[in-house]
Amino acid sequence: YHAQHPEAIIQEFIEGQEFTLDIFSDFQGRTMCAVPRMRIEVRGGEVAKSMTLRDEALARAGMEAVSAVPGIIGPTTLQCFRTASARISIIEINPRFGGGVPLAIRAGANIPKWTVQCALGQEPQVDPLAFEDRLFMLRFDDAVFVRKDDLPK
Repeated sequence: YHAQHPEAIIQEFIEGQEFTLDIFSDFQGRTMCAVPRMRIEVRGGEVAKSMTLRDEALARAGMEAVSAVPGIIGPTTLQCFRTASARISIIEINPRFGGGVPLAIRAGANIPKWTVQCALGQEPQVDPLAFEDRLFMLRFDDAVFVRKDDLPK
Protein backbone atom coordinates (compact mmCIF):
# COMPACT_ATOMS: atom_id res chain seq x y z
CA TYR A 1 0.00 0.00 0.00
CA HIS A 2 2.72 2.46 0.96
CA ALA A 3 4.56 1.84 -2.33
CA GLN A 4 1.44 2.96 -4.20
CA HIS A 5 0.64 5.79 -1.74
CA PRO A 6 3.94 7.16 -0.40
CA GLU A 7 2.16 10.19 1.14
CA ALA A 8 0.14 7.92 3.44
CA ILE A 9 0.99 7.80 7.11
CA ILE A 10 0.85 4.28 8.45
CA GLN A 11 0.59 3.87 12.19
CA GLU A 12 1.35 0.72 14.11
CA PHE A 13 -1.65 -1.01 15.66
CA ILE A 14 -1.11 -0.94 19.40
CA GLU A 15 -3.17 -3.14 21.66
CA GLY A 16 -3.32 -1.96 25.23
CA GLN A 17 -4.79 0.55 27.66
CA GLU A 18 -5.12 4.08 26.29
CA PHE A 19 -4.13 7.09 28.38
CA THR A 20 -4.21 10.85 28.05
CA LEU A 21 -1.71 12.93 29.99
CA ASP A 22 -2.36 16.56 30.83
CA ILE A 23 1.09 18.10 31.02
CA PHE A 24 2.16 21.58 32.11
CA SER A 25 5.40 23.28 31.09
CA ASP A 26 6.41 26.69 32.37
CA PHE A 27 7.32 29.47 29.96
CA GLN A 28 10.98 28.41 30.04
CA GLY A 29 9.87 25.03 28.65
CA ARG A 30 10.46 23.04 31.86
CA THR A 31 7.85 20.29 32.26
CA MET A 32 6.52 20.58 35.78
CA CYS A 33 3.52 18.26 36.05
CA ALA A 34 1.89 15.35 34.22
CA VAL A 35 -1.50 13.94 35.20
CA PRO A 36 -2.22 10.57 33.56
CA ARG A 37 -5.88 9.85 32.84
CA MET A 38 -7.03 6.35 31.91
CA ARG A 39 -9.45 6.49 28.98
CA ILE A 40 -12.13 4.07 30.11
CA GLU A 41 -14.73 4.92 27.46
CA VAL A 42 -14.43 7.09 24.36
CA ARG A 43 -17.21 8.30 22.04
CA GLY A 44 -16.34 10.00 18.78
CA GLY A 45 -12.79 10.65 19.93
CA GLU A 46 -13.95 12.38 23.14
CA VAL A 47 -13.50 10.74 26.51
CA ALA A 48 -16.79 9.80 28.20
CA LYS A 49 -15.36 7.97 31.22
CA SER A 50 -11.92 8.65 32.60
CA MET A 51 -9.91 8.24 35.80
CA THR A 52 -6.77 9.95 37.07
CA LEU A 53 -3.95 7.57 37.83
CA ARG A 54 -0.80 8.38 39.77
CA ASP A 55 1.62 6.38 37.65
CA GLU A 56 5.31 7.31 37.73
CA ALA A 57 6.23 5.50 34.49
CA LEU A 58 3.47 7.20 32.48
CA ALA A 59 4.20 10.62 33.95
CA ARG A 60 7.94 10.29 33.34
CA ALA A 61 7.44 9.12 29.73
CA GLY A 62 5.07 12.00 29.03
CA MET A 63 7.26 14.65 30.62
CA GLU A 64 10.36 13.37 28.79
CA ALA A 65 8.53 13.39 25.45
CA VAL A 66 7.22 16.93 25.90
CA SER A 67 10.63 18.13 27.12
CA ALA A 68 12.18 16.79 23.91
CA VAL A 69 9.95 19.00 21.72
CA PRO A 70 11.48 22.49 21.45
CA GLY A 71 9.23 25.45 22.19
CA ILE A 72 6.37 23.73 24.03
CA ILE A 73 5.09 25.89 26.88
CA GLY A 74 1.86 25.91 28.88
CA PRO A 75 -0.67 23.08 28.54
CA THR A 76 -0.01 19.97 26.46
CA THR A 77 -2.17 16.92 25.87
CA LEU A 78 -0.36 13.65 25.15
CA GLN A 79 -2.01 10.40 24.04
CA CYS A 80 -0.36 7.03 24.60
CA PHE A 81 -0.96 3.33 25.03
CA ARG A 82 0.54 0.94 27.55
CA THR A 83 0.76 -2.62 26.26
CA ALA A 84 0.45 -5.82 28.30
CA SER A 85 4.26 -5.94 28.39
CA ALA A 86 4.31 -2.40 29.95
CA ARG A 87 5.66 -0.73 26.78
CA ILE A 88 4.48 2.89 26.56
CA SER A 89 3.83 4.07 23.01
CA ILE A 90 3.18 7.77 22.50
CA ILE A 91 0.90 8.40 19.53
CA GLU A 92 0.10 12.11 19.71
CA ILE A 93 1.30 15.35 21.33
CA ASN A 94 -0.92 18.44 21.15
CA PRO A 95 0.22 21.76 22.67
CA ARG A 96 -3.23 22.70 23.98
CA PHE A 97 -5.86 21.81 26.56
CA GLY A 98 -7.54 18.48 25.80
CA GLY A 99 -11.27 17.90 26.09
CA GLY A 100 -10.88 15.85 29.28
CA VAL A 101 -8.64 18.35 31.10
CA PRO A 102 -11.46 19.27 33.56
CA LEU A 103 -10.68 15.96 35.31
CA ALA A 104 -7.01 16.88 35.85
CA ILE A 105 -8.00 20.36 37.02
CA ARG A 106 -10.62 18.99 39.42
CA ALA A 107 -8.02 16.50 40.71
CA GLY A 108 -5.77 19.42 41.71
CA ALA A 109 -3.57 20.23 38.69
CA ASN A 110 -4.62 23.84 38.13
CA ILE A 111 -3.01 24.17 34.71
CA PRO A 112 -5.07 27.25 33.67
CA LYS A 113 -3.96 29.12 36.81
CA TRP A 114 -0.31 28.14 36.31
CA THR A 115 -0.46 29.26 32.68
CA VAL A 116 -1.87 32.67 33.65
CA GLN A 117 0.77 33.02 36.38
CA CYS A 118 3.50 32.38 33.81
CA ALA A 119 1.93 34.93 31.44
CA LEU A 120 2.04 37.47 34.28
CA GLY A 121 5.74 36.76 34.87
CA GLN A 122 5.09 34.88 38.10
CA GLU A 123 6.62 31.54 39.12
CA PRO A 124 3.80 29.02 39.65
CA GLN A 125 4.10 26.73 42.65
CA VAL A 126 3.59 23.30 41.08
CA ASP A 127 3.68 20.08 43.06
CA PRO A 128 3.74 17.35 40.39
CA LEU A 129 2.14 14.82 42.74
CA ALA A 130 -0.52 17.06 44.28
CA PHE A 131 -3.40 15.66 42.30
CA GLU A 132 -6.06 13.25 43.47
CA ASP A 133 -5.38 9.67 42.44
CA ARG A 134 -8.24 7.58 41.04
CA LEU A 135 -10.72 10.43 40.63
CA PHE A 136 -13.34 9.54 38.01
CA MET A 137 -15.06 11.79 35.52
CA LEU A 138 -18.25 10.69 33.76
CA ARG A 139 -19.40 12.82 30.83
CA PHE A 140 -22.74 12.49 29.12
CA ASP A 141 -24.97 14.17 26.64
CA ASP A 142 -28.45 15.32 27.58
CA ALA A 143 -31.38 16.62 25.60
CA VAL A 144 -33.44 19.57 26.84
CA PHE A 145 -36.85 20.28 25.32
CA VAL A 146 -38.56 23.66 25.58
CA ARG A 147 -41.75 24.84 23.92
CA LYS A 148 -41.72 28.28 22.41
CA ASP A 149 -44.82 29.15 24.43
CA ASP A 150 -42.94 28.31 27.65
CA LEU A 151 -40.23 30.90 26.99
CA PRO A 152 -40.45 34.25 28.80
CA LYS A 153 -41.94 37.00 26.69
